[in-house]
Amino acid sequence: MMLSTALSPALFGLANLTDIYFDDYFKTVTPCQIGVLTARRVEEIIKEKALWGLLSKQLMFVYNRLYHNVMPQGTPTAYEMIRQQLIKLMEEEVDYRHSVTAEKYIREKTRLSRSGVMRILAALKTGGFIEMEEGKLIKINKLPAKY
Repeated sequence: MMLSTALSPALFGLANLTDIYFDDYFKTVTPCQIGVLTARRVEEIIKEKALWGLLSKQLMFVYNRLYHNVMPQGTPTAYEMIRQQLIKLMEEEVDYRHSVTAEKYIREKTRLSRSGVMRILAALKTGGFIEMEEGKLIKINKLPAKY
């Protein structure tokens, strides 16, 4: 399941500095340079440069995003999950938004079935609530609160 997206430059793995086992992964959608530091080296840099305050702000940002985007708030309906992900997809960088289909973006962040996602996207497109070309989200006109 996709937990998050990020723009460059970005740091990953700071919340896992003390974990031995790290089973997450990330994938890039555009060419980029990736650097890797050991946990020990990161800790040394943080101490040398007195970056504990900056690190705490980064961790607060990550946990805030996790809490609001991943942790379920009640039990949302399939439509509510799709609606939320469509709004988040519109907030993504244009190049990224045009490189991924709305269905794929939604399914990577939820555990909804492809047929269910496609059915709701088709209804939203037919109703004029969203504009899509070749499966890619172009514009949200106005999404109803309920489906």
